[in-house]
Amino acid sequence: MENKKIVQLPLDRYLNDKEHAAYMEDFTGVVNGVIDKVICIADKHNIDRDNAVQHFATIFKAMTEISTFQNWGEDSSDAHLECSINGDADIQCSMCGEHFTADEVKELAEMGEPIQFYDGKFLCPDCYDSYSRQSLEGQFETALNMGEGE
Repeated sequence: MENKKIVQLPLDRYLNDKEHAAYMEDFTGVVNGVIDKVICIADKHNIDRDNAVQHFATIFKAMTEISTFQNWGEDSSDAHLECSINGDADIQCSMCGEHFTADEVKELAEMGEPIQFYDGKFLCPDCYDSYSRQSLEGQFETALNMGEGE
């Protein structure tokens, strides 16, 4: 297996100008292709395009935070997403303390429920709704105090 560049964003810090331009050209094509497909699905099912794109982004974000793509497509008979935590692993909401399994979190994301993973913190749909209704100052204060009651 060849050595691959492991980079963290922003890519322009790790790639020279020529490599970065080539990467971004390929990347832009993929992003445009995905958006085209999501819009096509939205139109097919008579769903608002912006909501469809937001739904896709929510699901994809959740997938990136609890899954790994390291071995994606290496064995065509087993090309699927691997969760970085077991399906029965315990994930706790950082605000209310309710426990969820990874499978439950995936299911919430697939149903379009608003959840949040950020910097090791997880907010369940109810807490995310409550958090998002706070003022920016309230959100900041809540974020600073998350998990202190554990």
